[in-house]
Amino acid sequence: MIGRGSDSDYPRYYHELDLGPHPALFAATISNPNDNCTEIQDYYLQCNTLGMAWEAHQGNTLLNKDGWWAVMIISFDFLASVPAQSDSLRQSHHEIRSNRGTYLATTWRANFYRVDSPKDSGRLEYSSWQPTDMVPPCFHVPSKFGVLNITN
Repeated sequence: MIGRGSDSDYPRYYHELDLGPHPALFAATISNPNDNCTEIQDYYLQCNTLGMAWEAHQGNTLLNKDGWWAVMIISFDFLASVPAQSDSLRQSHHEIRSNRGTYLATTWRANFYRVDSPKDSGRLEYSSWQPTDMVPPCFHVPSKFGVLNITN
């Protein structure tokens, strides 16, 4: 999940990208006005129009013969399409050039997560770069997203 934000402000709109081992990609723009898992609205995006590339394979990995791996290439144009929270954020923090031009340093709020179902365990394991500490598990807590600085 990635959205426009700063150290002190978290996104109410962000993109969610989910990549599975089959390889299935889910992409949506999320509206999350309450900073939790209530009243979330998602707007599905057509994956083949995002200017991205992805690949996933099941089988041998460096750590596990029954694992899977994935690669996702996310374009700056796709990042630029995240709705801004306000004009002040758009102007002060996120002046990135689209159409493959020069990209200025930008600050984003992001989280990276995974849901595993260990073989024959009958349970799910939830993990993320920035834990949300929600019970039941919920990764849609933008105030818990980490700060991601992207520079050219």
